[in-house]
Amino acid sequence: MAGLYAFESALLIRPLHSLANETGIAEWNAPDGWQSAYADFPVGCVCFAEDIFGGQFALQESGVCAFDPETGEIKHLTDSLERWAELILGDYEYLTGYPLGHEWQVLNGPLARGYRLVPIKPFVLEGPFDVLNLMPMESRRSMVLRAKLAHSIRDLPDGAAICWP
Repeated sequence: MAGLYAFESALLIRPLHSLANETGIAEWNAPDGWQSAYADFPVGCVCFAEDIFGGQFALQESGVCAFDPETGEIKHLTDSLERWAELILGDYEYLTGYPLGHEWQVLNGPLARGYRLVPIKPFVLEGPFDVLNLMPMESRRSMVLRAKLAHSIRDLPDGAAICWP
């Protein structure tokens, strides 16, 4: 599988093996990779695609789920890859972040391979869904950075004060 970008890079489906500037599924899911930064990342969860912000789509025994890198939360989406593809095609703007990714690229040019758009002020900390709150960052680095955020907020009650760089 060669992998692909769709919806102006808003959706990345990873290649099976690394190619040029794109990390393959096997390397992306390596036990000593970015997933190790999330201490409780589920065993057997295989990330195969991601949205413009680096939110992961992953396979589990129960089907396809979404992994939020800012919170570390996993949400079940559907029971099959076929149904996942239908969901994406039916609501790609919401599920991939296409409108904001498109707007950012109109202003800044195409997003480089291996990069995602990361909020400067994380969305979970009420960062605005606005192009001025986005910066490109190498995918692996963005996941490790946001793992620190996910760990720092996971046991806090809603509304707790958080200091973020």
